[in-house]
Amino acid sequence: MAEIFDTEKTTLWECIDKSVTNAVIPAGIEIIWDEAFRLCDSLKSAVIPDSVTEIRRKAFMNCKNLSSVTIGAGVQIIYPWAFKGCDSLKSVEFAGTMEQWDAIQGKDDLFCEVVPATSVKCADGVWQKPLVLVEHGIAVRYLDYAAESAEIPDDITKFSKKAFRSCKDLRTIKLGDNIKELPSEAFTGLPENFEIICSENSTTYKTLKKSPRLREHVKSLAKEDAKDKKIAQLQQATADGLITSLFEKKSDCNVFTINATKNATTVLVRTGANSAVFKLGADCSKWLGKAKTCIDAMQDSSKSGAEIYEVIKSTNLPLSSIPKKMQKDLKLKTDADDNLRLFCKGEVNEIFPENTKTVELFGSMQIGCFAFNYFKDLSSAVIGEDVTKIEWNAFNRCKQLSKLEISSSVEEIGRIAFEKCSIEEFSHPCLYIKNGLAIKDDKVLYLAANNKTEIVIPDGITEIESEAFRECLKLSSIAIPKSVTKIGYKAFDVGWFKDRSSLNSIVFGGTVAEWLLVEKGDSWNEGVPAKFVKCSDGKASL
Repeated sequence: MAEIFDTEKTTLWECIDKSVTNAVIPAGIEIIWDEAFRLCDSLKSAVIPDSVTEIRRKAFMNCKNLSSVTIGAGVQIIYPWAFKGCDSLKSVEFAGTMEQWDAIQGKDDLFCEVVPATSVKCADGVWQKPLVLVEHGIAVRYLDYAAESAEIPDDITKFSKKAFRSCKDLRTIKLGDNIKELPSEAFTGLPENFEIICSENSTTYKTLKKSPRLREHVKSLAKEDAKDKKIAQLQQATADGLITSLFEKKSDCNVFTINATKNATTVLVRTGANSAVFKLGADCSKWLGKAKTCIDAMQDSSKSGAEIYEVIKSTNLPLSSIPKKMQKDLKLKTDADDNLRLFCKGEVNEIFPENTKTVELFGSMQIGCFAFNYFKDLSSAVIGEDVTKIEWNAFNRCKQLSKLEISSSVEEIGRIAFEKCSIEEFSHPCLYIKNGLAIKDDKVLYLAANNKTEIVIPDGITEIESEAFRECLKLSSIAIPKSVTKIGYKAFDVGWFKDRSSLNSIVFGGTVAEWLLVEKGDSWNEGVPAKFVKCSDGKASL
C-alpha cells in the first residue's frame, strides 16, 4: 500500500505509482482526495471500498485508459469533474442497491459528456442513465449532451444551475407546466437563439416571465415581449442620454447599459478611477437629481472612496449587481495611475483588469474566488463598508499586496484568500496575520508574506495545517515552537518545483523526544534540502 498510495489516516491523498494499471484502494479509506490519480495514464480499473464516502474533485480526471470502476456502497458524494476526461470508462459497478445509488449526490459528474458509460450495475439490478438526472427533487443535469431538442416531464418542478450545461447543440426545450425554480444559469453554454416552449399562463410560464433573460427565449411570449422590448429600448436611450449629460467633458467618462426592461435600466457609470452600477427606474424625474449628486461626488478627485459611498447612500439611488454571465466579457477600467474603485452589489469575480495597482470596493457585495488571483501589480486593497464576504483564493498570489483594509461588515474570509501576498501584520475578526503567517484557532493556515526567507512561528501555535508552506521556494529557515503538536500533510511541499526548495534550517523549541511525538503528515518534508531538525538538546532526523 505504501508503495502505491500516499495516505494519512482515512484519506488517500495521491497515487504515487503513476504506472499502476489496476488500483485497489485499501479498506478504511474514507476520502479520495482532489486529483489523487493525476497523471495515472496507465490506469485501467479502480476498485473503491465500502469505507469511502467522498470522491473529491478531479480525483480520476483525465485517466483516459480507465475502462471500469467499482464503487463501494458507502459513497455519499461525487465532487465535480471527478471522472471528467475518462473517455474509456464503459463499465461502472456499485456495491449497494439501486435505492442507495439514487441517494448519491453528484452522479452527473460520473456521466459527463465524454464518459461512454450508460448504466450502473447495482447489487439488485441495473440503473440506467436517464435523460434527466434528478437528485433530491431537483433536476441536476440533462444527460443527452448531443440533443438538439429536449422535452421535460411535468413532474419536475426545480432545476439546478447546471441543468443544461454542456448541451451545446440544444436549440428547443419543451418544459412541463409546474416548474417553480429555473435559474438562468441553467442554460449557460446553449446557442444564443435557443427557444423555450411552455404553456401560456402555467406555473412554468409565470416563473420564466420573472426572469428578464429567460423570457426573451420563451416562444409563447414573443408578441408580448415585442412591446416590452420597444419600451425598454426607449428607456435605455433616455437613461444613457441623461446620465451622459451629467458628466463634465472628460475623456475617461462613459456609460454602459447592462440591462434594460420597460421598468428599469441598469447602467455601469465610469469616471476616472470610479465605477458604479446603478438601477434607474422608468420615471427619470425620480432619479435624475440623485444621479447628478452621485456623479458630482465621483468626479470630485478630493473625495475618498468612503466619502463617495456615503454620498451614494445618502441619495438612496439604488446600486445594482452585474450578472455573472456578463462578467465573463465585461472588464472594468482603471484610471491613468491604475487605480480602481467599484460601487455595486452582488458577487463580483473576473471583471477587474490585471493592471490594477490599488482597489477599493464598496457596497453589499461578495468578492469571488478568482477576482484578483495572481494580480502581480496589486499593492493595496480596501474592502469597504457593506461588503460581506471574500471567497477563498480571491487575492491569492498578489505578491505586491502589502496594504490591506477590511471593513467590519465582512463576515467571512476564505481559507487562502491572501496566500502568498506581502502582508506582514493584519488583524480582523475573520483574519489574523502575524509575522507574515495567517493564523486561526492556534493554527498556521498559510504564508501571507511571500517574500519571507525566515519564519519564527509564535509560541502557543499548536498546528501547522496541510500545505501551509506549499511552493514557498524562498523560505530558508523556520523556527517551530514546542507548543506545536501537529504538522499537516505536505506542509512544506514544493509541488511542481522539485529540487528548488531553499529550506535548509529547521529549529524546534523542544527536545528530540518531544519532536518525535509531533504528529507529522506523510511527505511533509518532500523536496526539502534540510536533513535534520535542531532541537534544544540535539538533532533529530527528518
